[in-house]
Amino acid sequence: MKLKTALLTLPLLAVMLAPGVGLTKDSDRVFDLPMAPALEDKNLASILPEGVKFYFADQPSGAEKELEAINSHRKSPVMYIGPEKSCRRAFISALVALGEAAKAQGGNAVIDIRTNYNTTVLASRDKFRCGVGMRLVGVGMTGKAAIVP
Repeated sequence: MKLKTALLTLPLLAVMLAPGVGLTKDSDRVFDLPMAPALEDKNLASILPEGVKFYFADQPSGAEKELEAINSHRKSPVMYIGPEKSCRRAFISALVALGEAAKAQGGNAVIDIRTNYNTTVLASRDKFRCGVGMRLVGVGMTGKAAIVP
């Protein structure tokens, strides 16, 4: 009887542990967190692409030329470091992706950066939006590649 019960619960357990499960709308919490701790963390900031500048929301950039719109969405596991540090990691990872996309277009900056989660946009110079699920956090970003002096 115990073996039969165990065999019946294995498929349910596999679904529960599958990637993405646990980051659903029902379990998500959305937080607006300060950017400064992520940008000032030497370990995290060291992975930002060299020579790329980042301008958030309506921050003046003096862009000489605007290129194409770019976006990024990154996730990070919550385990071991907690949701706030995980959000910082996902934030920096999303910036890295935007910076690399800008460089690929011949740009040296990303301007008008806005964070979003589940289509809820936050345009801020000092905060970013992060969705926190049971096992994963997520940060989405949009911006424009640009050439600045």
